[in-house]
Amino acid sequence: MTPTIPELGMSRLRKAAEAAEEATGLRAEIIRGVLMMSPTRRGRHAAIINELYAQLHPALPDHLESYQVASVSLPDDKDDYATPDLLVCDAGIPAYLLVDPRDGTWTLYTVPREGAYQGVLHGRYGEGIELPALGVKISTGGFTRYA
Repeated sequence: MTPTIPELGMSRLRKAAEAAEEATGLRAEIIRGVLMMSPTRRGRHAAIINELYAQLHPALPDHLESYQVASVSLPDDKDDYATPDLLVCDAGIPAYLLVDPRDGTWTLYTVPREGAYQGVLHGRYGEGIELPALGVKISTGGFTRYA
């Protein structure tokens, strides 16, 4: 089952986000009540997501699924949602990995509690990323950087 945003009881902001996404082809998200628009992934960015997927997917336990560009509701506001490039879940988001090809860095957020991640780990391309909850170590040496 692909995670989706419930359509019942949508606010005007949520409806505007969906209309803007449909009209422009850009990705819409609502973060802390603010409508954010971003271009769809392409080129090097898509290559990083594909490499992450290729490393993660075969190692996932049976109860977990991986999704590319799937929306997920955020806990603090019924209208807030994010659309990460790659989502691995069964319930909640216990770990959030942010990869930044602009400077060749990554940040892993873990231990969500009361709407905030308590654990934050930073690293650079070339350093492995341990994901203990999944039993996987991600290799970042092959990730591309933007020029």
